[in-house]
Amino acid sequence: MNKIAALLAAVVATVAGAAAAEPVKLRIQHAGAVPGMFGNLLEGITDHYRHYGKSYTIESIAIRGSGAAMTALAAREVEIAAISYEGLTHTIVTAKLDVRVIADVLAAGVHGHLASPFVVRKGDIKSVAELKGRVVATPTRGSTADTAIGAIAARHGLKHGVDYQIVEVAFPAMLPALESKRIDLAYLVPPWHIIAERSPDKYQTLFNMYDAVGPIQSLVWLAHADFIAKNRAAMVDFMEDHIRFRRWILDPANRESALKEVVRVTKQPMEQVEPWAFTKRDHYRAPDARPDLVLLQKNIDMAKEQGLAPDRFDLVPKYVDMSLIDEALTRIK
Repeated sequence: MNKIAALLAAVVATVAGAAAAEPVKLRIQHAGAVPGMFGNLLEGITDHYRHYGKSYTIESIAIRGSGAAMTALAAREVEIAAISYEGLTHTIVTAKLDVRVIADVLAAGVHGHLASPFVVRKGDIKSVAELKGRVVATPTRGSTADTAIGAIAARHGLKHGVDYQIVEVAFPAMLPALESKRIDLAYLVPPWHIIAERSPDKYQTLFNMYDAVGPIQSLVWLAHADFIAKNRAAMVDFMEDHIRFRRWILDPANRESALKEVVRVTKQPMEQVEPWAFTKRDHYRAPDARPDLVLLQKNIDMAKEQGLAPDRFDLVPKYVDMSLIDEALTRIK
């Protein structure tokens, strides 16, 4: 009996050890066209992810808009979510989630990079004031685009969602909806802004993101504080790999190879991504994944001042964890 008990104990220990060694699954939310928030590139270009499949794995989850992303994060349906500065305020002030900003995703209107345009039909609307009584599109309520529309509308005496109708439209449907006159204002992110530029007889920019709100730290990655604490080693491994990946894919010297990888992973045609991806016509992504926390705080305060967020709060130090990036950078030569 003692031999049987010892054998059973050994089996249990072996099973427990195997379970403990199981890689941490990181479900990472994204939206829009890849490579915008990287999306399935994170699980598709694994040559730069040395720890992938060892300490962690990645599943990219497509969820449109910061509001839906916040809900998924709250429900623990994703481990990492890309959230706008207004969405971050609702996540912390309204939902009261104990989350941390861990990395940059996108910034707009900084370092000469793209500030996405808000587009109308050529000759239809000539000023923001003329949006009164019209239908304006946003990817989701509470998104960066929604905040920008509300901000610039307020400066022209219009009340957001009162003086014009707001409808939610997916990014790929923006231009078709504008052309069919189902909406009067469309928000265009890559690659659809390039498509609109090719038809100057049909579309024109009314304003862009920079005109509306200035430079912004558009999106940051959020994760629950307890998840970070429980899985810190795996999170540092992921951040180390991710910074290597960012440095490679954002290096102009690697652009040709990077575009080929984007085409391979996403199945998009080269002519769709080549004109904009990883250029100044694209959003800015920090090579070391470190967000601009000073700018992010200004954006949070601005959202409150414009009545687009319930309150402001001090982001640093409570709701930020840059230690993952800091530790990862010590490993990278």
